[in-house]
Amino acid sequence: MFSLKRPIAPNITADGDDVFNMKAALRKIGFYRGPADPIADHEMIRGIKNLQAATGLAVNVGVEVAVAGYGRHRKR
Repeated sequence: MFSLKRPIAPNITADGDDVFNMKAALRKIGFYRGPADPIADHEMIRGIKNLQAATGLAVNVGVEVAVAGYGRHRKR
């Protein structure tokens, strides 16, 4: 489980660790195929939208809550 430091949404500068953890979580559950890195990209946004649609959430690209049970913290 991880908690976001900042929302991940258009027009908001996302935290690099948040992006890394989000990509790792999306990869783990099959909604992202790219590398788990700290750079927000279109593939990650597509994965968030697909996850939202698949789980019945509003498809708005914004992510503001903790993602329980998925992802990992990047080791420094």
